[in-house]
Amino acid sequence: MLAGQTAALAAVIWWYGVSLTHLLNLASDGVVATLIICISTPVQVLVLAMMARQAGSSAAEYLGLTLPRRSDLVIGIIVVSVFFVLVDGISWLSGRDLVTPFQLDMYRTASAAGWLPWLLLTTVVVAPIGEDTFSRFSVSRLAPLQSRCLGRDHRDRAALGPRSSAI
Repeated sequence: MLAGQTAALAAVIWWYGVSLTHLLNLASDGVVATLIICISTPVQVLVLAMMARQAGSSAAEYLGLTLPRRSDLVIGIIVVSVFFVLVDGISWLSGRDLVTPFQLDMYRTASAAGWLPWLLLTTVVVAPIGEDTFSRFSVSRLAPLQSRCLGRDHRDRAALGPRSSAI
């Protein structure tokens, strides 16, 4: 995962022509965030796929990637939507900001540069792919090290126990 982040930082430094000391000034820039995520995520997924192949398995099998049933997908979308409305409603009623200044800065800078559609695509599609593959890798690799752990069985079901099988 470090290889992907290194490649992404190198691309950002080249793109903007900045030194490492000025890189922190770009932390809330929407274009920079889009570039870093869109460069590092494919590298990360490729590295994980190569690790799966070295372990003698396909990447989909190794990471437990399966397509959900349509009914599970619809139920999941409904539950997440209700959860977001509930949490945002509670936050709004308690007087808290629903959007952080960091998020506003990212939106403003991406919009000014004409990159708003790319930022949206990155945050909705690309970033979740990177997060999910890395968390699945962590569970599959770390589960055997714990005496009682949460792992995944061969049917991609959660399994709790002293010998939960890794993918």
